[in-house]
Amino acid sequence: MLQRRDVPLWYRTECLLMSWWPTRRLLFQFHRVRKKLYQIREQRCQARQPRNLRNLEKCVYSQNGEDGILEEILSRIGTTNRFFVEFGVQDGQQCCTRNLLENEGWSGVWIECSEDHVANGRQRFRGLPINVVHQFLTAENIVATFQDAKVPSEFDVMVIDVDGNDYWMWNAVAEHYSPRVIVTEYNATFGPRAEWIVPYDPKHRYDETAYFGASLRSFAQLARKHRYHLVGCDSMGVNAFFVREDVAKDAFDGVEKPPAYHYVAPHYEEWFGHPVKNVE
Repeated sequence: MLQRRDVPLWYRTECLLMSWWPTRRLLFQFHRVRKKLYQIREQRCQARQPRNLRNLEKCVYSQNGEDGILEEILSRIGTTNRFFVEFGVQDGQQCCTRNLLENEGWSGVWIECSEDHVANGRQRFRGLPINVVHQFLTAENIVATFQDAKVPSEFDVMVIDVDGNDYWMWNAVAEHYSPRVIVTEYNATFGPRAEWIVPYDPKHRYDETAYFGASLRSFAQLARKHRYHLVGCDSMGVNAFFVREDVAKDAFDGVEKPPAYHYVAPHYEEWFGHPVKNVE
């Protein structure tokens, strides 16, 4: 059960406001205006910065322009073994690394907890150099899962999309594996300056509320700890992109700036991102 100590005061306040229809309606209008103001700010930012990664978005098989952003990042830093790992991939039809697999000649590992999705993925991509692994990942088993799948200690791209313990997955992997590029969903609902991480729960299941993952600032702090730079976010406010310090060099703007410089508000759902979850 979600406890009050797990979320900031504004989150608890919003839960109370949503419980009463008149204030719920006002809150909805507030978030519409808030989202529009952020959108204007972000569009101006992109116009002023031609090297901003959001200007290079492209969807081939990705949902939020990640294909184009990854293509641009890799064009700036080059590639090595052209190997990827993506987890939380469902059946692989719409994900961040399918384009690399099918159109760029990469190989890699997909990890998914749904047995049906794994079976569909194995059937659909049979004959391609992809290992589709069936596993419900936790911080305790993720390293062993990588080892069993023969993931090399250094590779080019890792994508994290588990709708919950994303922060803890990266932290668990970081002592053993060093991907050059990391893409992870962040919780844009918490704004550009909040420090917040969902408390670790190995049994966590996503419930379609804002109670998931970690704020952008918290991910940026984790990145610095493991020697990565935050280099941008997609224009929907879903994914953040990180590049290992030793390969980023001067290829990206704003790597020394605070996370708020790169932050993109959540431009999905009717609210400011996913709705908040009631607390007790």
